[in-house]
Amino acid sequence: MEQTLYGIYDKNGDTAFIGTSNECYQFLGMKTVDVFHCAVSRQSAGTQSRTIRGYEIVRIEGD
Repeated sequence: MEQTLYGIYDKNGDTAFIGTSNECYQFLGMKTVDVFHCAVSRQSAGTQSRTIRGYEIVRIEGD
């Protein structure tokens, strides 16, 4: 099973973090990975972004 990677960017567009959902939810200080999954659900690779806690979240690759 392929892991989905996400890029997290700050308000200046600089890369703040890149990782899997398990790594990203911890970086963002969320309580569970399920909260992160809900926030980025239905996001196609590279076509949409979400803003969470001032960071832009972009799905990079994966299923």
